[in-house]
Amino acid sequence: MTNTIARYFTASILAVGALLHMQAQSNKNALAGYVFEDLNKNGVRDNNEPGIKGVAVSDQVNITTTNDQGMYELTNPGGYGIIFISTPDGYAITNNFWQSANAASGPVNFALTKIKTPAAFTFIQASDTHISEKTVDRMDKFRAIIDSVKPSLVIITGDLVKDRQEVTINWRAGQLVMDEPSFNGGKDIGPDPFTTVLSGLVGCTLTTLRMYIKRKGFDITDIHCSVNMLQETEPFKTSIFRTISFGQPVTDEQKEKLLWVAKNCQVARLLQGEIVIDTHLSDDAAVPAGTGNYPPPDTESNLTIENYSS
Repeated sequence: MTNTIARYFTASILAVGALLHMQAQSNKNALAGYVFEDLNKNGVRDNNEPGIKGVAVSDQVNITTTNDQGMYELTNPGGYGIIFISTPDGYAITNNFWQSANAASGPVNFALTKIKTPAAFTFIQASDTHISEKTVDRMDKFRAIIDSVKPSLVIITGDLVKDRQEVTINWRAGQLVMDEPSFNGGKDIGPDPFTTVLSGLVGCTLTTLRMYIKRKGFDITDIHCSVNMLQETEPFKTSIFRTISFGQPVTDEQKEKLLWVAKNCQVARLLQGEIVIDTHLSDDAAVPAGTGNYPPPDTESNLTIENYSS
């Protein structure tokens, strides 16, 4: 009877593992895995080690909890390539509470070990560490205090990095990080504001050309667009230079039409038209930036392409 139960339990574990694999295959971008009780403390999930229900798992943007089998899945992972768990009461982490988030490498599992819940604990809090080359000595002293006190946890709040330049832009389906280059005080982990503006022009140019080429049935599959910008101060003037090339032969008649389409893409028209920036201050970050008409309805987008198709 005992062997039968053991075989059934093992088969159940394997079945759940197969289910997890199938779910991950159905969404190649999904992050999935288990949070389990690491009975032998080796950090690897063995067949006899049960999952832990209700553990919070996050990729810094999305959050989910494990099910009855200790399984979790983040269907549309975001964040910055890190996935972590919040350690539940009565458990300790066997390895790390965070791991690199790579859906292609298979399940990302977290091993926990049962511990006796302490009646009291100690912690150290630090604020505004402003980590930089000039604060290494101060951080070494802080780490020495931690090693001496041996607190249950350390909390660091406030501005962790001094003079941080990056900015997070929230859009319809995710986030975009902008930053300044190193010579301007940033870490260059994302495009700078001017590059972002020019990227909008490039993206709109290529998208509009592709739609026109598809509608006309032209045999053009490769399009390259490069842009650069020149600013003059007296008088203040900005010149944007845009060069478009194609990977396939293009007739003179096609070139004329394609050039007209590129010059009249929506972002080009926006940049060349009159722009009024109306700026206000608000105490409420949830207050919208006025009433606009972007993005346009699909009907308006179709009408635009109809105009380009003449």
